Amino acid sequence: MDGPPSDAAVLPGRATAADVARHAGVSRSTVSRAFTPGRSVGEDARNRILAAARDLGYEPDGLAKALISGRSGIVGILMGEMANPIHAVLHQSIGLHLQQGGFIPISAQIGADTSTGQIVGMFRRYRAEAVILTSMHVSHDLIAACRKAGLNVLTLNRVVEDGTVPSICADVEDGGRQAAAHMLATGRRRIAVARGVAGSWTAEFRAAGHLDGLARKAASAHRVIEGGYGYADGVAAAQTIVEAGCDGVLCPNDLFAIGLMDTLRGRFDLRVPDDVSVIGFDDIPMADWDSYRLTTVRLPVGGLAERGAAAIRHGLGAAEPIAEWLPCRLVIRASA
Repeated sequence: MDGPPSDAAVLPGRATAADVARHAGVSRSTVSRAFTPGRSVGEDARNRILAAARDLGYEPDGLAKALISGRSGIVGILMGEMANPIHAVLHQSIGLHLQQGGFIPISAQIGADTSTGQIVGMFRRYRAEAVILTSMHVSHDLIAACRKAGLNVLTLNRVVEDGTVPSICADVEDGGRQAAAHMLATGRRRIAVARGVAGSWTAEFRAAGHLDGLARKAASAHRVIEGGYGYADGVAAAQTIVEAGCDGVLCPNDLFAIGLMDTLRGRFDLRVPDDVSVIGFDDIPMADWDSYRLTTVRLPVGGLAERGAAAIRHGLGAAEPIAEWLPCRLVIRASA
């Protein structure tokens, strides 16, 4: 007469909670509690269950658990423009911290033809528990649509001005002040401030910090340059900087600074920092390359990701939205 399968008949990767319960000599409900954070299980029973799970190659069924609990464990990440290395670094760090916290990150990007409905619909279909917005191009309409769809929203490294959603941000304004103070301390006086992308929250705050840092030392910008965040924007700005006779440039980010340095050296035969000092912003991996050794303001990427994952874990809807600010740090290398 056929009976229940023995432990020896369990195939690797096919073990069930019932198999683990028989192997450990406990009930299935005890196995369930052992794999549910915060549920009470005796130490001896937990140790036997974990040992049985290892022996049988058992992994809890995350989908079944989600259906029972009503919580998917999925967190959506709306990414910034991946052409800028800092966004890739931030995205990787967010994903790792979410995984370590037991969440499943899924990513989306805003494209030229991407509608708000497409993005919100995708996150809803996967029953995302929360959405982290990192792109500087996220609109108020998208945020409102996410909230209307019942999605908890966290903005990372940007602030929603009306204070309706929680934000965790780098204090880029203070970072800009640090950069300006250092530039002046090196003896530069004809300093250009490059503003970055017009209308971007982070660009505006970085430039405001640069200008305020100069003003606090009774100085002002020799030239303010409108532009963007890319390598080509730094290349394009070089002509203006040389014609204006600037001896220092406070850049909106590292990609801009690297494009500027390459052009000052290659096209104009100028030395950095002897002829023109350059300070970037972000501290992307390229900033530490021997070709650049860029002095820059370091974003607290690890801290942003860690605090973001912690906010998701503690529940975004549990308190009034707040803005949490993390300090930036000036990293002095060879360009200023």
